Amino acid sequence: MCANRVLWIALTLFLMSACGVDTATTAATAAKLKAEEAKAGRQQLERVEKKLEAVNQRNMDRLEKADDASSSSER
Repeated sequence: MCANRVLWIALTLFLMSACGVDTATTAATAAKLKAEEAKAGRQQLERVEKKLEAVNQRNMDRLEKADDASSSSER
């Protein structure tokens, strides 16, 4: 009777430890995916910021040209 009890306890512990490993692996995979998503989001943000800076610069250039043209025609 005692051997059966030890066997059941050992089997239960083994199965529980297997669940823990699976849970830890799943959590690690989820964390890695979230980190990759965050990195991709930062890269996308940087690309958008660069595009906005380029648009702002073009607008400033146009304004300067328009100002120069209006200043030249006033003389």
